[in-house]
Amino acid sequence: MTTSLPVAGWYADPWQQGLRWWDGSTWTPATQPRPPVPVAQRLRAPARVLGPLNVTVFALCGLVALLAVLLEIGPGAFGLAVFAALVLLPVYAWAALSLDRFHPEPKAALAYAFVAGATSVVLVALVLNGLLGLVVTDDVAQAAVVAPLVEEGGKASVLLLLYRRFRHEIGGPLDGIVYASMVGLGFATVENVLYYGRAIEDGSLPAVFVLRGVFSPFAHPVFTACTGIGLGLLAAGRTRRRLLAPGLGLIGAVGLHALWNGSTSFGGGGFLLVFFGLMVPAFVALIVLARREARREKRVVAHHLWPEVQAGVLAEVDVAALADVGARKQLMKAARALHPSAGSAARDLAGSALELAMTRERLQRGAFSARYGSPDHVLGELSGKVARARWALPPAPPAAPWTGIAGGLGVPLAVAWPR
Repeated sequence: MTTSLPVAGWYADPWQQGLRWWDGSTWTPATQPRPPVPVAQRLRAPARVLGPLNVTVFALCGLVALLAVLLEIGPGAFGLAVFAALVLLPVYAWAALSLDRFHPEPKAALAYAFVAGATSVVLVALVLNGLLGLVVTDDVAQAAVVAPLVEEGGKASVLLLLYRRFRHEIGGPLDGIVYASMVGLGFATVENVLYYGRAIEDGSLPAVFVLRGVFSPFAHPVFTACTGIGLGLLAAGRTRRRLLAPGLGLIGAVGLHALWNGSTSFGGGGFLLVFFGLMVPAFVALIVLARREARREKRVVAHHLWPEVQAGVLAEVDVAALADVGARKQLMKAARALHPSAGSAARDLAGSALELAMTRERLQRGAFSARYGSPDHVLGELSGKVARARWALPPAPPAAPWTGIAGGLGVPLAVAWPR
């Protein structure tokens, strides 16, 4: 574990209420009361992101979009088409979310991304593609130019809204990929209903299902991931050049989408060339990037939880366990076996510790968003949550090092519970 320490500052006192000064290498006796917290401040985006207004808008968009699809394919094919579109969706969603198992995103944000992609973006695409189709009458141009611009533009708008609402949660390209994948999956699910319904009418459902549901279920997530990477770079960057990243990502998304749609106009050979020469490498590149970002986040956790190690709140072996997905799951499983309250405390400890480390890292690289409060307040709240959650687990908390009283955690958390 690295011994490079976070910057000095006021943090939640691990031993009592209030704040204590961390001098850059260890805790000091200097303390001060914690300032009052305005009601409007939140560590995360509001939980009502899917509140009544958004639910109403999404429901109306979804109903209109499905009604349009129903009118086109007919009621006879609609039920089977919906089933075919949904049957493998849990597998697709699991695969997309597994990219960021280390630091999962808030469920409300993920739900917002998927639902928006499946409702509002679909409705906008149906309307604009239809209107622009009256002007651009060539089928190839509609597929390779109009559809990519409209659909990727709509999905990018959802990602921008997510960036505004969940700015604190988007810390880099991996977060952008996950949110983009959910937007893309939502859009592709409803689009598949339309394509499967058409295939039912002409008797080609098995072939279309294999093509869209087996060989290319992640086409839309891969397209939109380019925009997601751009937003992640915008969130993580420090220089003004990062402002170009979302636009360049959108250009990449439109380009990939255009090549994919246009490949069918060159026959089976063109499709296979784009599929194996472009889409498969792009998919593999996203996985490689996601894995690299996951390893980076692991190093961030190991580095930025050092004040808790110095305070005796966590042992180094605890931090190593929290920085590993498998070990963290084993710890929470063992805690639940001891007692439900221990399981809840272990879950709170893991979530708060990861969020604390990521927040310190964002602050250090100048990417901290003040929307959720001042840095002192946010870091103080999170470090306090870590201490309280850790102390809710056996053994007892340590004594302060300057009291001269022998303290310590005793047997570290990571080895106290049998695996």
